[in-house]
Amino acid sequence: MIDMHLRYSGGDLHGVTAKIVDMPHHYVEIHPNIRKQFWDPQHWPKHVLVRYTWS
Repeated sequence: MIDMHLRYSGGDLHGVTAKIVDMPHHYVEIHPNIRKQFWDPQHWPKHVLVRYTWS
């Protein structure tokens, strides 16, 4: 999962940081096929999960 943090003021974007993190376990419980499909080389397109936070 990509964890993104966006910094803004008013209508201006001042910066972005991003890091790769393990998908929370409860996400896998809710969507059990995500893990299976990610590791299946025959399954395309792949899902990209992004979590955004703002400050």
